[in-house]
Amino acid sequence: MSDSAAALSKSTFIRGVQCLKSLYLNKNRPFLRDRLSAEQLAKFKRGHEIGHLARDLYPGGINCAPGHPSQYRAALEKTAKSIAENKPVIYEAAFRHEDILVLLDILMKEGSVWHALEVKSSLHISETYLIDAALQYYVIKGSGLTPETIRIVHMNPAYRLGGSLDIKQLFVTTDVTEKVLALQEYIGIQIKKSREALTLKKSPDIPVGRHCRHPYPCDFTGHCWKHIKSDSVFSISGLPFDRRCALYENGYTEIADIPEESLPKQEQIILRAHRTQRNYFNSDRLHKRLAFGDHPQFVSFFAFRSALPLFEGHRPFESVIFAAASTDGTHSPQSFTAIPGSNPEPEIRNFLRQILSSGRSVVYYGSEQTRLAFDESGIFSRDDRLINLAEVFEDRDFYTPGMDPDGGLFETAAALGLSGSKTDRISEIMQGVRYLNITSENREETLKVIREEIQEAVVLTSRIYKFLNELIS
Repeated sequence: MSDSAAALSKSTFIRGVQCLKSLYLNKNRPFLRDRLSAEQLAKFKRGHEIGHLARDLYPGGINCAPGHPSQYRAALEKTAKSIAENKPVIYEAAFRHEDILVLLDILMKEGSVWHALEVKSSLHISETYLIDAALQYYVIKGSGLTPETIRIVHMNPAYRLGGSLDIKQLFVTTDVTEKVLALQEYIGIQIKKSREALTLKKSPDIPVGRHCRHPYPCDFTGHCWKHIKSDSVFSISGLPFDRRCALYENGYTEIADIPEESLPKQEQIILRAHRTQRNYFNSDRLHKRLAFGDHPQFVSFFAFRSALPLFEGHRPFESVIFAAASTDGTHSPQSFTAIPGSNPEPEIRNFLRQILSSGRSVVYYGSEQTRLAFDESGIFSRDDRLINLAEVFEDRDFYTPGMDPDGGLFETAAALGLSGSKTDRISEIMQGVRYLNITSENREETLKVIREEIQEAVVLTSRIYKFLNELIS
């Protein structure tokens, strides 16, 4: 094994924990990998940025990060030299044991003992993060250095920005040594399984299932799922993904195989819709949701979630609405997009205050991100005139075969045949990423595109409302 390519790394080990077939393909058939989504790339970028920011908790460290896989040997040598010289803080410390290479975010010495710290750009510690830390400890100890503790540094969900960013309050450091030690036997077993999978002459025979999406979406889905038929149980998008996986694992691979009585009542309705290829809707519930007795005003919103709080009083990952549009369904939409760098909340409040002052009902399509923004800022005061069309589909009051009831506005409009032929729309999450990445060079063009798409969003909201109303009229 060359110095530039260890048998396993932290990322490939975690990949193997999720699915040994994915690990094998990553090593032996990388050309089958799907292209990473824009959302996934944005998450990677965020992780790197937060990791670098966390270094300010322990400033002045020696950076041992390799710039390229060919520099792994140099990184290992620089790390060993820095430890021997008792450098108090080392960034991206490189360790190798049993041909497994890891890069630790921060290695810190207090007195005569060393502490290992791994940084995560999230609000909470997941089981995957603990397994990640356990592998780090396994390799570091195996290489000859036994950390006194291993800790996970993550974002503080209770932190609120007050004036300038307070790094010490922004992050929470949690000692996970006890949990990591309890996982050491598991790590050894999993390493053995991973090594065995990598030596196979062909990929392990592992059927598709929940592991294809959890804890991370696999980038070999296009390859592994190509044999799944269009009439398979997985095409029933109205059922939770875990339910579809459970049915598949129990031998119900096609829609025709599924015993209706094995499903809860609401899911039986979804199954029947697929078998008959007809839309399902609950007339009584739609009447209660949509029968206002007046002509509603339609609004739409785009929101972003920044890992770092940007405005006074805001928390990490707090949702913030930055663009909005409105129409009565007959006139051209009116819209605004907040000036980048300014807190949009005053403008949003004024925008909604004017709309609600008419006394008319207000219809919007609120994604989870938008609803979080409402709840966190208190912009919407639970007014009975506010109707969220997304809930119609999430609650399965309407369902058409093939739609994703938990999809966004553009996905829903496309499933209903209401959005025309445009296919290059980006998700609301990426709308927020695009807004946050505005620069002086791309400012005018980006704001123009956002304005056009928020106006299209409100037009689609009105079309979805009218489509549903025609069902009950």
